[in-house]
Formats: sequence, structure tokens, C-alpha cells
Amino acid sequence: MTTSLKLLGVTLARCRCWLFILGYTAALGVSHAQSGSFIIPGLRGEAASDFAYWDLFKNEPGKTTNHNYDNPVALLDGLGEDDLGNLSSVTAKTRIFLKETATTSSFVTSSGAIYSFAAPTAFEVKYTPPATSVGAVTNVIFQTQTGGTRMDVNNIRLLYIGTTPTGPMTFELAPNFKGLDDPQTGGFSERLVSAFQWDLTGRNVRDFKIVFTSPAASMPLWQAQIDAVIGAPFVQELGFLLSTRSRPVTRFGRVGSIDKNLPPTADGRFFYQGEELNLLADAESGWIPTGWYYNGASSTGASLPLTFPGQDILVIALFAPQNYTAWREAMFNHVNSLLGTQDDYNNDAISAKTVDSDNDGLNNAGEYAFSGDVYSNDPVRWSPQVLRVDVSGVPHLAIRYRTNGAPANHADTVFKAQLSINGGGTWTDNSTVSTTIEHSRVLQSDGSALVTARTVLPLAELPADAAMRIDWTASGVHGDPLAPLPLGITTNALANARVGVSYSASIIAAGGVAPYVWELTSGSLPAGLTFNTSTGQISGLPSAAVNAAFTVQITDANNLTSTKALQLNVNPFIITTASPLPGSLVNVPYEVDFAATGGTGPFTWTVINGTLPAGLTFSNVGVLSGLVSPAAAGTRTFTVQITDANQFTATKEMTVSFFNLVVTTPTSLPGAVTNIPYSFALTGSGGTPAYAWARLSGSLPAGLSIDAAGLISGVPTAAVNSAFTVRITDANNFSVTKAFTLVSTTNLVRPVVNPITFPNATIGAGYNATLTGYNYPKTFTLVGLPKGLTYKSVTDTVTFITTCEISGNASVSGVFNVQVRATNDGGTSSIVTAPLVVKALPSNLVGTFSGIIDRNTAANTGLGSKFSLVTTTNGTFSFKLTTGAKTTTTAGFLAAAAPHVKITNFPGGALELDLSNDLVDGTHGAAEVNGWRSTWHAVNKPASTRDGYYSLSMKLASEVDDGVAGIPQGHGYATFTVSLAGAVTVAGMTADGQKITSSDVMGPQGQVGVHALLYAGKGTLLGDFAISEDADGGFLGNLVEGAVTWSKPATTGKVYAATFTAPVALDLEGGYLAAAAKGGIVLGLPEEGAAQLLFTDGGLADSDTEPNVGFTYTHDNKVAFSSNPNRVSLTINAVTGAVSGKFTLTENTTPPLVRKDVPFLGQIVRGADGSLKAAGYFLLPQIPPSGQKVSALTLSGGISIQQQ
Repeated sequence: MTTSLKLLGVTLARCRCWLFILGYTAALGVSHAQSGSFIIPGLRGEAASDFAYWDLFKNEPGKTTNHNYDNPVALLDGLGEDDLGNLSSVTAKTRIFLKETATTSSFVTSSGAIYSFAAPTAFEVKYTPPATSVGAVTNVIFQTQTGGTRMDVNNIRLLYIGTTPTGPMTFELAPNFKGLDDPQTGGFSERLVSAFQWDLTGRNVRDFKIVFTSPAASMPLWQAQIDAVIGAPFVQELGFLLSTRSRPVTRFGRVGSIDKNLPPTADGRFFYQGEELNLLADAESGWIPTGWYYNGASSTGASLPLTFPGQDILVIALFAPQNYTAWREAMFNHVNSLLGTQDDYNNDAISAKTVDSDNDGLNNAGEYAFSGDVYSNDPVRWSPQVLRVDVSGVPHLAIRYRTNGAPANHADTVFKAQLSINGGGTWTDNSTVSTTIEHSRVLQSDGSALVTARTVLPLAELPADAAMRIDWTASGVHGDPLAPLPLGITTNALANARVGVSYSASIIAAGGVAPYVWELTSGSLPAGLTFNTSTGQISGLPSAAVNAAFTVQITDANNLTSTKALQLNVNPFIITTASPLPGSLVNVPYEVDFAATGGTGPFTWTVINGTLPAGLTFSNVGVLSGLVSPAAAGTRTFTVQITDANQFTATKEMTVSFFNLVVTTPTSLPGAVTNIPYSFALTGSGGTPAYAWARLSGSLPAGLSIDAAGLISGVPTAAVNSAFTVRITDANNFSVTKAFTLVSTTNLVRPVVNPITFPNATIGAGYNATLTGYNYPKTFTLVGLPKGLTYKSVTDTVTFITTCEISGNASVSGVFNVQVRATNDGGTSSIVTAPLVVKALPSNLVGTFSGIIDRNTAANTGLGSKFSLVTTTNGTFSFKLTTGAKTTTTAGFLAAAAPHVKITNFPGGALELDLSNDLVDGTHGAAEVNGWRSTWHAVNKPASTRDGYYSLSMKLASEVDDGVAGIPQGHGYATFTVSLAGAVTVAGMTADGQKITSSDVMGPQGQVGVHALLYAGKGTLLGDFAISEDADGGFLGNLVEGAVTWSKPATTGKVYAATFTAPVALDLEGGYLAAAAKGGIVLGLPEEGAAQLLFTDGGLADSDTEPNVGFTYTHDNKVAFSSNPNRVSLTINAVTGAVSGKFTLTENTTPPLVRKDVPFLGQIVRGADGSLKAAGYFLLPQIPPSGQKVSALTLSGGISIQQQ
């Protein structure tokens, strides 16, 4: 080993290590190794131990790099040995390897280290025990030797695969014990040893690997060692780490260091629990040691005795500057190490006492006086804090301020706590009168000290406007006194919270006199959060998403208050994985990791609704994975849920699509013939159109090419057998390929008819189909087409391709086997037979339909229309439209799908009708069409629950029309009959005396259309009503309800000559009266007893006579008057329900004006509430103007028979 030791340059170090082990082990029973060399554990060389050594590395054979190369042990030294001559137990370089795994730029330097200039390195050591060994690995020690930079000691892990109840699982273990060199210079050539030990007792480990990284680029790995113990008890060889720091942090150099004060034989790379140390603080010139910060507490003194605990520890030595010059040297006096000269940081413009270098409001003298770590944003440095201090239970006013840590009289700084008892008018301190006492002085972890000075007088003896401040002098500079900030809440915004995630935020206040009391004065916190009134902290577990606004108030010890309005937004616990999920082709492995924001782990994922595509599974850790077969192609929607450790949940509906993208064209393409144009389109299916095609390999016959649409075209110029591969790519960029062959010949061969699949036809509906072939068919011959369909051969004038076009309207239904042949100069094809299905019309499309068309100026001059439509089983229809006195008819074929009737060039506008569900919906131009199919048949399907004799009244629908002079105010009425075949005939009167006649066929739900011509066909009554069925199956509950509009043109005469400004809306109400219009007594007659005949409107308000009269309706359907001063007559037809009569009006004029025998008409109507027995109208000539004998105006009024 002598030669290799010289190469390493560590011969002396190995000797020192050997001497150290002999001496120190004998004395104390611990075996610390010296800095710069490996630690040699006592277990090495024992029967159960296994030892391997990597000395100088080499690049991977044949390469200039060392990335992902399994470096065998002991590259230069045979099988390797340590500094004491212990040989490696590895007898074959096949079971323990070290490799760099992070960057391809890693290589081996000329001096044998694995290194990368460009990127951090990462390493993996794989260990397999000897095959002859028995038992599990219990003890592992791994060491590295790096240059200048230590490996990342906090992220080294040992990994092994163990068994769990749910299957194999990878476990990661941090080391139990460590040992580290203290870096001295940090130079590239300095060797830093890092050692780690794992206790694997009881884990049943055989194979494992160790992974570690460099903290950054440029860390050379020189050497490594690994020790393992198999089948023997664990023995601790390493221990715990002591890390040291000196504070405060300065810009240049150190302010002091820690002397571990160890015995001469110890190097302090690790410590055992219970070892006793006495650390010493060693200050640089111009600085003094002030104390220590260890285990969360500070202490004073130049030394720190401690007993090492069972863990790694950090000890901070605290120092303070003795004068401004020493502080200035550390902060500003930078010496250029290359040139040996001072940089400009010592320029007075930067480092003078009165300059504010960092613009924080304190000049350099102030920074010096109040500094600890000057790089931390600590407002206490320049803003002292007023607080209350209790002395024996008595509160005193106090001020707390920060100093540079130097005790009084140990530095050129002077601090005076000053008191004002008149609101800052005058100030006193201990130099004039004893006003304050230094209450406490506590060293901080950054080297500063927090000093608290309280007043001599208790707080109760001070005025309310008492104030305190700090007067200071540093190195001869007397700065402006520092006063506390006024009480205020400095927090302006709170960090957002999220449902299910533990939240903690403190609202910060400054100024005032501590202690503080917080409270919530308005609003409320989000559910799950609480407010600590002592500390101002908001914490908890938010349970619901909300934007909460609230106001907080702080009260200090002087009862001063400050408030601040804040908002805390709680974001929801949500699944962040986007939907739809990425699509994929079938038969391709698929995996998506779901993600969520919010909640507290561990999380559990489930599918709570819908089903996954066959072949996929969703694990409870949120991984969707698997292989979807072609049969499961398509889009699926399902809902996933995530549940966190606190049972908060979030759900999201997800969509995923799988595409069975295939090329459907057979491999062998139709042949081509030289000098004849060729055209053939490749076809695909699945995926997401549009498709893009491209030739990947091979070649087409000369003269042919394929375009992006998949069309192969051109004029072949040579006979050849070609083979090529094409690729189809869909809109989602998924692609598949397929190989084809195409033969080009010089002569025509007999054609071939391509496979035929006829689309289904519907009887009467328009039909089109195209048949194709290859090998250049010239003509087609078809036998067996259904009646109504024809064919012809069509040759494209550009491509010269001949196809067969089938068209027409099939007039018979059934299955027709159609035989197809194609012919060219090369011969005749084989016959191809394919079935063509002609479907019969659905039963609900065949029959008689009727309905009405809304008023529209262009379609029907505002009169509205009625229509009738008759369809047949052979798909034909005949349509009749009635508008006013004009009738228009047309005929045609039904379409197979809505709109079933479509006539583009129809008078008044295009006609489109949908006949679905026994109803008619559609448009005639801009007018809406509503209708129904007559489903009734007197024998096969009689309207037996609605047939009979009915009546209805027509009343003004809008209160706006009540009392309008130009609108008749009486009640129109009508009667109608419903036959067993569903035929409806309507007759009645409008309120101005126009006769109403209308007819229709009743719809399946009792719908009836009303289209009555008025005023010689220049006005109409348009609308519909419905007859409801008695719920108990009788007729008493058969009620009528509907609405119509009434249009009127200008007329001559005395009765409402002017036109209506707009159609008047009328409500229809009525019900069943009898089985027939004659032969029986109608329902709805007044009950035997008292009733009233009432008159309204029609100008009666201007009359001196009140015609209303009471009467008695007798058991034999007679009307009897007990008092009838106005000579009213009333007749009620008990068979038809018709009401008629007269009344007389006498006006108190001279001479008296008598309007005798004014007639009225009406009809018994069964109103919904039962009190209305009849409704009708009268036409009353109005009182003539003064000096005239005859009135020029007649008005309409209403009559009704009421009975309670």
C-alpha cells in the first residue's frame, strides 16, 4: 500500500489516525478519528462484518464520463484496505457498486474524483451481502471524502424494500448517528470526511441502497467506504454532531470563534451522549465575548460547560464590538484578497458614522449602537417598545430597546432611558434625577441584547401622558433620541387559508404599552378558526370556503385602542386536476395522477358516481391507470371524491375519452391503369376528426400522390406493384399507421363493385344513395329496387370515375334484395346483392291533423289561419290552409325526420311542421303553428269520455279593456258538440252580435282550435280551448278552458264601427251540459229557488232605470217574477240552455224617454265556481243627444244569471 499512499498524499495522516486510535480508545473507550481521514470502526474485520472501499475513480470504459456507471470497489488498490491495513471483504466486484445518477456532465478528474462543473451530482450505492452470509443486515456505516464542499448531510437516506400487509413497500431511513470533519479552509483540495451509521435491527434487511447528493455543482467525490454487519447485534460506532456559529453576522470576516477545548487526541467529529465539554469563546480583535445561545436560551460568560445530549446540537457564541472602528472593519473594510488592497467599502461616503447606508432611518453610528444582525428586518432596533412591568405585583412603566450586546462600560456606546411626565415637553434621566432602573438585559441569538428599563415610580403615580424614549451616543455621535411607535396594528392583509389545512397567522401590532388585549369588534372569523385575545393569533382548521370580513381592536395597558378592518379568504378544498382528462388511444398504457389543493393528508380517493372505462382502475392514492380495449372506446363521465384526514371532502365530475383510431380501408387498394385518371379516398374511423393523412414510407405508382385528406389521385404513367405505409392523425394529434399495396397495369380488367350497405329508406321520404366500384366501372345495372326509386350511372368529368346514383321516394315498404353489376371494356363484375330496407311510417305520423296558425301580417294579414293535414301510409300528404275566405292547398312527401313537412316556396312564407308525439309544432313564415293529430275513431277509439254537448262564455281577459268605449263589454258565448269520432262543431255569438261558426277535430288531450270568420271575412276569432276529463270518469268534471283573440275591421252602422286597435284577448270558460243538444235537460240550470238577472255596462250607468231583477226558478224549469217594475222578460231553454229576454228603460225626461223591449241573448254556462249560471250580452241604443230623436250609437253590455 506504500505506493498508493504516496499517490494519495496522506501517509502522515494515516499514521496519526493509527496513533489516535491506540491512545484515545484505551483512555476513554471512544474512537474518534482525526480530521482528513476516514473513521475506522471497531467492528471492521470482525467475522460478521463486510467492508468495501472506493479509492480513486475512473471514467466508464470507452467513455469520458462517469454518469450512471456502476463503479466497482477499490479501483486502484486491488480489493482495497483502510489506513490500518484492513482488507476489503469483497472478493468479487459484482455485488457492491457506486454510481452518479444526476447529471450526464459528471466525469473523473485527473486526480481520480467524480466531479461536475455544471450541475449538482447525486450518488447511489447498491449493496448486496455475500451469498454465503446468514441473517439480516443490522449495522451499516457509510463514509465519503469530498473536496472543499461537504455532501448534503441532511438528505442522505438508506432505502430498502420491506413487506407490509398490503404488499412490498420501499422504506427510507435517515442515519441514526453521524460524524463530520470541521471545514478549515473550504479549498478544493481539502478533504472533508462525512460518516453515517444506521441501526437496522429488526428490519430484516438484506439488500439496500444509499442515496446522497452534493449541495451544488463543483463538489468532487474522492473516496467512499461502506461497512455492514450481518447477523450480529448492533454496536454504536458514531455519535452526534456539534455545530458552532458566531454572532452577530458581519459582512466581512468573523467576529470570533468557538474553541471546543477538547483533549489533544480528540478532533471532535462526533460526540457520544454524556460527554462533557467546556466550550470557550475566542473573540477577534476589537470584539468581546458576551455569552452564548444554546438550546433556546441565552447565557453570559466566556465559557459554556455542557453535557452532550443524545442528539445533534447547535451552539452560538455571542460577541459585541468594543468600538465603532472594530464594527466598521467587520462591516465595511473589505480587503481584496487577490490584490491585497482595500475596496471602496471603507469610503467615508459609505462607512462614516453619520451616513445611513441602508436607508432605514438610522445612521451608521445608530446601526452600530442598536445592531445585532443588521441584515434582519427588526423594527425593535429603531423603534423601542413601551410596556408595563410588574414589580412585586405593582405595575411600572418601562421601555424595551435593543443594543449591540456590549455590556455597559465595555464599549463606546451610552444609552439613557428618559422619562417625560408632561407629554414630551421635558425629559429627565438618571443623569439629573433617578427616574429609571435597568430592569433586565437578555442576550439574543443574533448577538444583540434586549434591555428593559422601568420607571422608579409606579405606573399609578405617573400622569396619563407620561412617555419614555432612548437617548443615545455612539463613538462620539449623539443621535436623535428614539421614541416608541404609537399604538397601531401593522398587519394590512392576512394570508389566504384553505379548507382542511391547518392555519395560523398572527395580527401584529406596534407601539403603545404592552401587554395588549385583542378582540373581534365586528364580523366573524371563518368557521373552524379561533382568535387568541392575548396574542392576536388566528388559528384552527377552516371547514368552509368563505371570504370573511371582520374588524379587530387592540387595547394596550394604558387603555389606548387601535382598530383595523381585515379580510380572511378561505379557499375551497378542491380537486385541481382538469376535466376533461387527457384523451388517449385504446390499447395504450394510460396513467393520470390526480391532485387537489387543501385538506390535510393522508388523503383517500374514490369514484363515487359513474363508471370508469373498462380496463381502468382508480387507486386510493388518486392514480387512474390501465389499458382500455377497443370495445371500451368512447367518452365516460364519472365523479371522484377526495377525503382528507379530517373527513373533509371535495368532489369533481371528470370526463375522459378513449379513441379507437383505425384506418378502415382494406390493405389492397383498387388497381390503377396507366394513362387513365385514378382517384381513391382512404377512410378512417374513431378519434376526433378532421383527419390528416401522410405517406410515411414506400412509394406510390409514378404519377400518383396522396393529399392531407387521404385522397390518392393522379394519372399513373407506368405499370408497377407498389407498397407504401400511410399515417392518419386526428385532431388530438393521435396517429396510427397502415401498410397498403396498389397495382398499376396497362389494360383494363373487369370492375369490382365495392361492398354495399344501403341506408334505410322511409316510405315516401326522399332517398339518395351512391354505389361505387373499382377497376374503372363504366356502367352499373341494378335489379330489385323498390317502387319509386330509380338509378343512373354518372361519370365525373374531372376524375372520370363512374358511380351509380339512386334517388326517389319509395312508395312501398319492406326488405328488397337489390342485385348490382358493373361493366367496362374489361368485362362484367360479379353480382353483389345487398338488402335495402324501406321502413313504414310510424303510426303517429299517419292520420288527420288540424290546428291554428298565429296572427302575422306577412303570413295571414293578421287574421290567423286554420289548417288541416292528411298523411297516408305511403308517405304522401295533402295540406289545406284557410285564411279568411281564402283557401290554399298543396301536397307532397313526408320527410323521415322533423320537419316532416317542409315547403320552402309557400304563400306567406316557408312552411315547416314537426308531427312528433301526436302534436304539430312549426312555423309558417314568422307565424307559429300549433296543432294536433286526431286520434279518435267512432268505432275503434271513440272519444267516449268527452263526447256530448258543451257551452262556454267569452269574457275580456285583461282588466285594461274593462270600460273601454271602443270594445264591446258584453259576454260572447258559444255551444259546441263533440262526436265519438272527435269532430267538434262550434256555434255562438260575439258580444257585438256577430255569429260564430267554427269546426275542428279534437286533439288527443281534448284540444280544439277556434277559427271563426267575422265581419264578412275581414275579422276573426282565433285561438283554442281544451276539454278536460272528469277525474272520476264521469262527465260532470269535463270543463272547458282556453283563450282566443278577437280582431275587428272598421264597419258601418251604429254598433262599434271603428276597428280594434289590436286584437282583443278573451278568456274561454265553460263545461259539459248534456249528452246531446236536444232530447234532455242540460246541466248548469239554476237551482230551484231565488236567482238574479244582472245587467252591466252598455251605457246603463247613464240611465235612470236599474233593470236588474230577482226571480224564482221553479221545479218545472220556469221563471217567476214576484216584482218586475221594468217589465223584464226572461226565458231559459232547459233543453239547449239558451237564454233570451227583453227589458225596458224609462228616462226621467220631458216628455219621458222610453226604450222598450231591449233584447238580450245568452247561454247557460257551467262556471268553475258554480255561482255563474248564464252569460250573454245586449245591444243598447244610447240616449240621443239633446234636440235629436234617434241615437247614432249602440253599445254592448253584459247579462249574467247569478245564484249563490
